[in-house]
Amino acid sequence: MERRKRWTFLLMFIVSAISVISLSASLATDYWVVAYPRRRVDRDTESSAINVTGGDLDTKFRGYIHFGLFHGYKSLDHGLGVRQGEISTTSEVMTQHLFNYALWISIILFVAVAIALNLIGCFFAVLNATLVPVETLAGPLGLYLWNAMAGLLSLLAVVMCVALYFLEIKKNVLSREDREVYHWTSTNLTLLHFSFYGVVFASVLSVINTLIVSVAAARCPLSWRKHSAGNDKVLDGVMMY
Repeated sequence: MERRKRWTFLLMFIVSAISVISLSASLATDYWVVAYPRRRVDRDTESSAINVTGGDLDTKFRGYIHFGLFHGYKSLDHGLGVRQGEISTTSEVMTQHLFNYALWISIILFVAVAIALNLIGCFFAVLNATLVPVETLAGPLGLYLWNAMAGLLSLLAVVMCVALYFLEIKKNVLSREDREVYHWTSTNLTLLHFSFYGVVFASVLSVINTLIVSVAAARCPLSWRKHSAGNDKVLDGVMMY
């Protein structure tokens, strides 16, 4: 029984650690959204670009954009050469109102708190594997709570990101200058990418950890506590007295 308990908590630690890595990578990487914008030009402009620079029209007036919660990158071919540059998602959201500020900041906060809860889960999984915690929230019940909350916050971040994608990001990820001056469009040319799916993966892992606690608690007493011989003697003495 003790060996099974230790292996159960070790498995929970590994799952929580992977979840922390996945969420941290999602927060740090710049591939939440990938877009392939196009420039709307007439045939005369297309012909002029081919005459001046040569090359294939299929590679002109095309762009590539990717960005995360904080930074990104864009490459736009205006017809006379590629222009590249970095994107500050923070600046675009706060000053250019690229998309909804409340949803954006909520996604960041929920992912950050989910990371913290998974770290707590890692700590208490090790604690339960090596010791018998006295406090309820440090035991299996606490592990159930930490993982359930982490999964809920990760899931909320996923739902908010999907809502933001369909409400605003899918329609536009370009600056006002690119849209109005240079006639670029990204409508229906964007995709949610691997940084986003890292949060989806982490939410699934939190659900798995919650199920592990539930199954283990169903097979054994919820506290999984093993009283020492010394404690039993003290209790016997109290009862005799």
